[in-house]
Amino acid sequence: MVAQEKISDGLPRGPPAAFSGPLREGVRTGPRPPARTGPQPPARTGRAAFRPLPSPTAVADTEATTSGIPPEPDAAAKLGYLRALTGIDPDIVHGKEDKAVDRGRNQYQTIRNFPKDKPKQAEMAEMRFTSPSHPDGFGKVKAAQIVEAVHTNLCPEF
Repeated sequence: MVAQEKISDGLPRGPPAAFSGPLREGVRTGPRPPARTGPQPPARTGRAAFRPLPSPTAVADTEATTSGIPPEPDAAAKLGYLRALTGIDPDIVHGKEDKAVDRGRNQYQTIRNFPKDKPKQAEMAEMRFTSPSHPDGFGKVKAAQIVEAVHTNLCPEF
C-alpha cells in the first residue's frame, strides 16, 4: 500500500490508499452527471440520420474552382470552344474532345496566373496543346489563337 502524505494545509496528497495503477486520461472518476430530463429529440434513423453526399460533379466543380481550374463548361460553351479550336486547326482536337476541354481548363489557370503576360500564355498553350502530328505544339501563332479561344469560350470573365 502507498501511504498518503499530508501537506501543511492538512489535505492528503498522492494516490489514495486503494489505488493500484496509473490514472487513464479521459476516464471519469467522480459521480455520474444527472440524467437529462424533459423531452428528448427523436432518434435519427434511416436516410435522415445521414447527411446526403454531394454529387461527384459538384465535388469536382468545387475542387476545380478552389484549385484555379474552372468547372466543366456547359454544352453550349463546350461546343463553341471545340468549334473555335477546329477552326484554328482540326488536328488540335484530333477526335479527343474531352482531352481538348481539359487542356483548355488547364490553360485557363495559366491565363489567370499570368493575366497580362500574353507571351507566357501562348508559350504554355504551345506546350500544352499537342497532337500525334504536332508533338511539339502548333507554333506561336496558333498557340496565341488557342489562348484567345480558351479566353473567349471557357473564361470570358477573365
